[in-house]
Amino acid sequence: MAHSATSGGRMLPVLGILGAATLWGLFWWPLRRFEEAGVHGLWATLAIYLVALTAASPWLWQRRRLLLSHPRTSLSLALFSGWCNLAFILAVLEGSVVRVLLLFYLSPVWAVLLGRVVLRERIDPASWLVLLAAITGGVVMLYRPEMGALWPLQRADWLALTSGMSFAAANTLIRGAGGMDLMAKMIATLIGCCLVAAAGLVLVGPQPPQLDPALTLGLVVVGVAILIMTLLTQYGVSHLPLHRSSILMLFEIVVGAVSSWLLAGEGIGAREWAGGCLILLAAFFFAWRQREEGEAPLQRGW
Repeated sequence: MAHSATSGGRMLPVLGILGAATLWGLFWWPLRRFEEAGVHGLWATLAIYLVALTAASPWLWQRRRLLLSHPRTSLSLALFSGWCNLAFILAVLEGSVVRVLLLFYLSPVWAVLLGRVVLRERIDPASWLVLLAAITGGVVMLYRPEMGALWPLQRADWLALTSGMSFAAANTLIRGAGGMDLMAKMIATLIGCCLVAAAGLVLVGPQPPQLDPALTLGLVVVGVAILIMTLLTQYGVSHLPLHRSSILMLFEIVVGAVSSWLLAGEGIGAREWAGGCLILLAAFFFAWRQREEGEAPLQRGW
């Protein structure tokens, strides 16, 4: 019995990570349903993250001094992570789910390069080879054979790439600054998503949606789900080795691939398979290296 309890306790963090990855992999589906109901991606982003921020208000109050004592870090994290989440949402509304997820998961590549430039972190020869493989995977996916070039990329591709870059920048910022726990990062992220979405509404100016009770309830449910996904991720990360939690989060891509095939009829072409395998191998490698380096993992949902 004692052994079973111990095994069960060890499984809970794994289930938490897999649960969060599953929800993130399915995140695209309600977003597209909202768009079909007349809710622009900017309005949907603002609504669901306002709900999540409201639900997290007790933690916001507890960490208000911590956030205010690091104003530059808090603001930079809010802006980078805000764009990361908004760009990801807009990308899955416009582009192929699997393609968006794979381009987003180039984020470890950008994190390593930013760590070298900003933090002067050393990159060993093996990491350089893996970086080259991941970038090759991205080129294979983005290559346009009918034009014989990479350009012009679709807007969804740009959104996915810049989402991953912003994600990497936010993590690099945290590694360099320190002084903020996971919950403070989450609060800064929620605030940033609301601010960036509100700025987008001012600039783009889509008409406000006509909300009925069912649509309002859907937005509230997804907003609460965002908070649950984040808390599940934090629980798993705090109870598992860093490399293991990062590798488990890659399950998001599997869920995204299967769900988009079943629910939206989206296929995966040969170039996506080839480029995606290189990107996933690179993400797996950098996650495994965290076992030796002990740095905080890249997390979906913070």
